[in-house]
Amino acid sequence: MGLLEITKRFSSQEKCQEYIKKVRWPDGVTCPKCSRGNPYPLRSVKKFECSNCGHQFSITSGTIFHKTYVPLPKWFLAIYLICVSKQNVKVNQIHAALDLPYKTAWHIYQRINQALRKGELKEFCSMTGIASVKQKD
Repeated sequence: MGLLEITKRFSSQEKCQEYIKKVRWPDGVTCPKCSRGNPYPLRSVKKFECSNCGHQFSITSGTIFHKTYVPLPKWFLAIYLICVSKQNVKVNQIHAALDLPYKTAWHIYQRINQALRKGELKEFCSMTGIASVKQKD
């Protein structure tokens, strides 16, 4: 999958959230705290609440996107750019390509590289057609 396809497929916050939801909970949403219950959506705050333990969580809770104010389409593009680069992408490239403040680009870069080291982005990278996920140091 190329850059144009990534841009189209993940063109909105909602499309990105649906993808995260599908990858994170392929058999339906479960509570990250108790791993049980039947979480129901809280429409007013775009979160779920567990009917078993009462824990409230969002689709991005516990992921590299947790508590981010950067739109998810920009995150997905940053992940793509880092995964497909033959040489290491620099923070300046993320900063310029995604029109982000340098400090924000640095923070995103760090989170993505940490997730790559832990193998947390294999699903995304394989979905985009990237043969092997680079292990970042």
